[in-house]
Amino acid sequence: MRDYRKDNKSSRSTPRMTSNRSNTGAPSGVHKTVKRRLQLWLLFMVVFLGWAGYTYVSQVFQLEDMQKEYAQNEVEKKKAEQIRNDLQHEVNRLDDPEYLLDIARSKGMTLPDERLIRTEEE
Repeated sequence: MRDYRKDNKSSRSTPRMTSNRSNTGAPSGVHKTVKRRLQLWLLFMVVFLGWAGYTYVSQVFQLEDMQKEYAQNEVEKKKAEQIRNDLQHEVNRLDDPEYLLDIARSKGMTLPDERLIRTEEE
């Protein structure tokens, strides 16, 4: 039989003491704190990215609406410019004495020394 009382350290099985330390030598409470911080950071990032996504999508829809409104305003602007150009052309024609005489004659007016002759077709 073997005598286990000898001071033979190689044959003796001593239980190892396990500590609550990680490889870095920090206590396990620090590991929990790091994990908690990581979870809070991830939660913040999810909330922030959710808000950013919502804002982006709503702005895309607003942009589409504004583009439609812009296109309608452009059409209205072109119509208004066409009317303005027609009126400006009419104003420029009113400076012509011949045009004024034609308008006056169509309304039955004449110059002081002029006689108006009408045909049956008029």
